[in-house]
Amino acid sequence: MTIAAGFVHKDGVLLSSESRVESDSSKELGWKILPLNGDWGDGLVAYAGTVDVAVSAIQKFDRKLKRTKPENILEELEQALEKEWKRKVFAHPLYGEDDCPDYQLLLAIRPQGEISRLYVTSETTIHEVNGFRCIGSGADLATHLLGPTMLGNMDEERVACLAAYVLAEVKRSVPGCDGLSIFRSLRNDGTEKDYFGQALPKFVEIIAQEFDRDVGLLLMSTFCDDDKNFEWNVDVFPRRIRHLRARWLEARKTGITTTIDEVPRPQ
Repeated sequence: MTIAAGFVHKDGVLLSSESRVESDSSKELGWKILPLNGDWGDGLVAYAGTVDVAVSAIQKFDRKLKRTKPENILEELEQALEKEWKRKVFAHPLYGEDDCPDYQLLLAIRPQGEISRLYVTSETTIHEVNGFRCIGSGADLATHLLGPTMLGNMDEERVACLAAYVLAEVKRSVPGCDGLSIFRSLRNDGTEKDYFGQALPKFVEIIAQEFDRDVGLLLMSTFCDDDKNFEWNVDVFPRRIRHLRARWLEARKTGITTTIDEVPRPQ
């Protein structure tokens, strides 16, 4: 069980994932966004599915593609993916059944001299994605939430906020999606940004929880017979939203890139 999402923003590609790793015998926290690099350039890979099989494939891709030329990276990556699926999935005695190991990948790929692009795998195939893509057991909910909000040419911080909100909602709603949220951005200028340990994602989760509570109260008052209760909620709702907005602006002024322990909580 997992959720991973990839976003194209105006300065590169951001990958996000929760960190609950489940194997046959245990549940623990782990990294679900791994590096991929070589002579061809740099990349990041997020995965969903059978942990050991997915991680084994990613590590093998990283080793075998070290000397690949930039213009050949996608072709050789797809060939390596097909080989791994034939060996580890299609040949498995449980292939076609629910217990068969499988996995899906999101890749941020930046060949030398080019911009970062987002790709998704489907069994043995790879194709480019514009906008965003979600994978894992929480993908349907995440896609539903992102549908009306994901706009083109958004900056990296706004995309990180959106990713934090969606992961928070999925973790609250989808069993097995849990742990810290992880966000890493592969930028077009050759740099990377890791949001782990920073306040921005956690503060967005707090704001989202407050917002969901207020929306829920307003919605339930719509169905009650008490007009005074309804009018009170209608009056309070915009004030609460303005309060959350003020807290967000205050947090940005005081340093939203501080540590999680310094997050200013809404009152």
